[in-house]
Amino acid sequence: MPLAVVQPVVPILAAAPAPEPPLAEVLADYRRFYWAENERHNAQGKDSILKRAFGAGVVDAGQPLDGPLLVPFVEAQVEPRLSLLKAAAVQAFIEALPGRKEELASPATRRHYREVFVGLFEHAMRIGSFIPTNVRYPNPMAAGLPAYNEKNRIIVYLSDDEIALQLAALEKHPVVHAAVATMIYGGLRRAETLWLETCSVAEVHLSVRNIADDEGKQTAKNSLKTGARPVTILPELRAILDRYMATVAGQRWLFPSPKGRRWDVDNFSNALRMINEKAGLKWSAMHFRHTYATRRARSGASVFMLAREMGTSIQMIEKHYAGFFLPEKL
Repeated sequence: MPLAVVQPVVPILAAAPAPEPPLAEVLADYRRFYWAENERHNAQGKDSILKRAFGAGVVDAGQPLDGPLLVPFVEAQVEPRLSLLKAAAVQAFIEALPGRKEELASPATRRHYREVFVGLFEHAMRIGSFIPTNVRYPNPMAAGLPAYNEKNRIIVYLSDDEIALQLAALEKHPVVHAAVATMIYGGLRRAETLWLETCSVAEVHLSVRNIADDEGKQTAKNSLKTGARPVTILPELRAILDRYMATVAGQRWLFPSPKGRRWDVDNFSNALRMINEKAGLKWSAMHFRHTYATRRARSGASVFMLAREMGTSIQMIEKHYAGFFLPEKL
């Protein structure tokens, strides 16, 4: 019987992993990503955070310069790489951020910074610029940075008399008046309110949905923080909108800017602040949203219904407003 021919075993060599790109390239790619996906003011906020962390060059020239987080690399004469950026160093940077009046930054500011660093690593993992070494906790920033949650937060909301005072101060400014009324009686976020079109007003509800602004300089792929939803028009808001709608007949935006375009959120807030300062008031869009939530909770709405109409989670409603609900509605 002839002997079987034994084929030599050829070892299969794994392909060498691609070299990790410099940190500057990863940051530049991350910036291109969030400018394409975020509204302008959100992208600008992320730019500011990256400038403070890595130096102005990350935005101006695509090269990080002398930001605080690069000091260890410079001192060690090491090429900065994302894998060398440790959560402990980022935490120390965040917790040393200055706030107002020589105090440290607020928990809300720290959370914003945390979100940018977590997003940086998430994006790098998606495009293959960062290879996780911990299977259970692939994103070192999500696992290693504190949540910076605020505890025992006081909810500021308007009483019935304060609502009347606020709306009276806006009577000579019909667009701002109607927009604020929509936030107070509809619970919409500031940006959601300013993205409403005249066709968004139906018989019994407001149609809150994603809209692209093809008239402005920036085209938004997503005008909402959360998903589209209908919002019930309460009688107080219906009375105001019925009077107001005739003033914007034939226009696209329900609450247009003085130039007839969609009102930028920051410009709107500045206009509201200036009016309120003259009247000795200091309420803002967040206070109006809190006002809606507390009023609806006290009137007998359920947690589920309020979460649906406000476009948020049941957990967030319970966290902030549980003390305002009737016991059987929780």
